[in-house]
Amino acid sequence: MIRRPLAFTNAIITFSFRLGGARQISRSINDAKEHVCRVVINAKGFVVQKDDHDHDGPDKAVIFARVPMTFALGEWPTAIVEINGAEMVAQIDGAAKVGFGAHELLNRTKANLGFTVAGGPAEFRDVSGTVAKMRPDWAETKMRLEAK
Repeated sequence: MIRRPLAFTNAIITFSFRLGGARQISRSINDAKEHVCRVVINAKGFVVQKDDHDHDGPDKAVIFARVPMTFALGEWPTAIVEINGAEMVAQIDGAAKVGFGAHELLNRTKANLGFTVAGGPAEFRDVSGTVAKMRPDWAETKMRLEAK
């Protein structure tokens, strides 16, 4: 795992990735204590989830969405992960299908971002993070995206 400190509450995070031989990668978002949420990507799509925040119970990981997609070896898809308040959304390469989730755990100050790689090599580039504010038309935009 590679982690970089970044204090934020709401953000837009983008990165491009190449799976190489990796079974899966993830973009983890963490507070000062534990993991908060992540997007897990493999050759068959991605998962948006809230992480287990205490590891000893009673908190558990919650999968918000599974989005089927295929990623060819050697290509560089771009992922966008947005967190605002208790909501998060992820999209890859502007695809019509997005992954949404909401949980109060997300509505806190985050301390760092991490990348994990499992089962082989992977590469990342064009990594950025921007402090975000919720769009005034977010409710309408969310309904339109969920309908796709």
